[in-house]
Amino acid sequence: MEDCEIVAMYWARNPDAIAATQEKYGIFCYQLAWRVLSQGEDAQECVNDTYLAAWNAMPPHRPQVLSMFLAKLLRRIAINRLKHNLTQKQGGGAVHRVVGAGAVFYVLHEQICGLHGNPSFVPPHYTIFRPKRKG
Repeated sequence: MEDCEIVAMYWARNPDAIAATQEKYGIFCYQLAWRVLSQGEDAQECVNDTYLAAWNAMPPHRPQVLSMFLAKLLRRIAINRLKHNLTQKQGGGAVHRVVGAGAVFYVLHEQICGLHGNPSFVPPHYTIFRPKRKG
């Protein structure tokens, strides 16, 4: 089935559109989600969420290339899932206060304990807040 036919099914609100999307792009979507998440259950859940997002997004949008439209939706959903998973594993994104070299640093808990194991490590792309010197 061609993309334009599948998109027309979405516009007509035909539930078979999801089955046709899964038949044509199911493996593509699963592989993309797996590359982001590396977990089968989460990847399958993201694929299902992508079908729902496509169902909700189609009437205002009419994509010319359905695979890229699905990839865009799936990427956003999978990245949000990854952020959620990392936040849960690393302490809920709690902020800790670390004192070093006379400055006060605010660093995410993930960077302190989970990923680097070094409490004094500050990634180069994070902004470091230092107290202003008087005088």
